[in-house]
Amino acid sequence: MTLRVFLHLRSKRAETITLLDSGATENFINIHYARRLNLPIKKLAQERKLFNVDGTPNRAGTLKYFTDIDTKTGPKRTRL
Repeated sequence: MTLRVFLHLRSKRAETITLLDSGATENFINIHYARRLNLPIKKLAQERKLFNVDGTPNRAGTLKYFTDIDTKTGPKRTRL
């Protein structure tokens, strides 16, 4: 199932499609898309290996960067 969401940034507002309930244990965003949105990207102190649901290594390699995103659903605010 997909869901349309709006990203409100300091410099612009972007509409995008998101995957709902992907089963991932964390939240992920494509690094190129994050850069295009001018999100504050930070480097992890130590890279993390990524695995698919079947236990195989993810072809994207390791997780090297992160960003904090504040979300709002109705009145509830959450930092991801």
